[in-house]
Amino acid sequence: MKIKKKSLDNEINLISFISLLSVLICTLLLSTVWVKVATLDINQAVGGAKIKSSDKNKKNPRLWVKMNKYSIQLKVKNFKKLQRKLRLKNFSIKNGKWSEAALTEHVKKIIKKLPKLKQAFVKPNSISVYEDVIKLMDSLKVAGVSQLGIVPL
Repeated sequence: MKIKKKSLDNEINLISFISLLSVLICTLLLSTVWVKVATLDINQAVGGAKIKSSDKNKKNPRLWVKMNKYSIQLKVKNFKKLQRKLRLKNFSIKNGKWSEAALTEHVKKIIKKLPKLKQAFVKPNSISVYEDVIKLMDSLKVAGVSQLGIVPL
């Protein structure tokens, strides 16, 4: 019985492999651009942020926005003098929606009375919808809050 020897010279079709790689590279390049464009500049509210020694002495007011199932509550911390004069509202949530324009206008009024207010922390509930948190953060950015943070659950 004779055993036939197979040829060890196989040709690989490189054209399909190269076209597959080019499509993957283009996809990765486009996805990195869109990921960078679609990001928000936010910080974690607790920990992670380094506080400068000059900032420790200055207690700037902070806006805390708490999202519940039926309302959005606003509180200003580190500024007790005007706490009663600010007349902070609670915005009711009906059918998963609230008045974004009214919230933005109210925060603008607060910033007029407290020009040092540049920092806000959003505290979502465990049942808060991601889209609602993003809408709330957009409203705060439009109102003039430059530093946003999210408090972890």
